Amino acid sequence: MEVLAWTLIALGALAIAAYAVHITRRHRRDASCLARSIHRIAPALLAAGLDPAPAL
Repeated sequence: MEVLAWTLIALGALAIAAYAVHITRRHRRDASCLARSIHRIAPALLAAGLDPAPAL
């Protein structure tokens, strides 16, 4: 069970990093749409952060 929790924590961290890279690359030239994208991606980031909670 401990391995599962650490695996889910690692996957959540990777998902957050992937979203951060995606947002950075997408809005490199047009920063005005950044707020809208952050609001769209926020639920996915929250889910990635809460994913390992049941295993803990």
